[in-house]
Amino acid sequence: MFFVLLLSAFGVRKRVDIAQTRGEHLFQIYGDRKVGQTFIASRNNLNIIFLDLKNAALRNQQPIYFHLEEAETAQSLREIEISGLNVGDPSSVRFQFNPILDSAGKSYRFYLDSPTSTEEDAIEVYYSPQNLYSEGEMIIDDQKFGGELRFTSYYYPGSKTTVIRETIKDLMARLLTDKSFMIVYLALLFLIAGLSLVI
Repeated sequence: MFFVLLLSAFGVRKRVDIAQTRGEHLFQIYGDRKVGQTFIASRNNLNIIFLDLKNAALRNQQPIYFHLEEAETAQSLREIEISGLNVGDPSSVRFQFNPILDSAGKSYRFYLDSPTSTEEDAIEVYYSPQNLYSEGEMIIDDQKFGGELRFTSYYYPGSKTTVIRETIKDLMARLLTDKSFMIVYLALLFLIAGLSLVI
């Protein structure tokens, strides 16, 4: 367990906040179309969003724009430009930005657009038509659309002390929710400790 804590503290540069990883449907992004998602960050220092995209046959070479806004006010917070050349067939694309220090508990909206792309070379984004994430929704051209994009948000944990504290807290929460796992886990720890004393 000590090794896991050390690995968490020194090996982790980002930590998952939200992971909505289901959905095999595709929605095209081209022209004036904006495709996005709302969500609520549960941690401070939001700084990365991964989106699952597809550049079919690697045809698209146009600029693609990522926008992050406050959901309530539509105030622009971050914008990133990439090229269709950065998108595989398919690939998870990382949009990294300076951490938003006070992001915890706030509603955000991100969206992609690609004004110079056409229907023939459109970038596609993976989504699920089911409502799998209760604290947000997929948005097309500023209108609610049934379903959720496939995305993962990350936050920058800051100090190593914070990482260790959060790792212990998460581990304890998991142990307490699954009593049988906790019993087996603790029994193994005592067995390993007992064997180390004998040897």
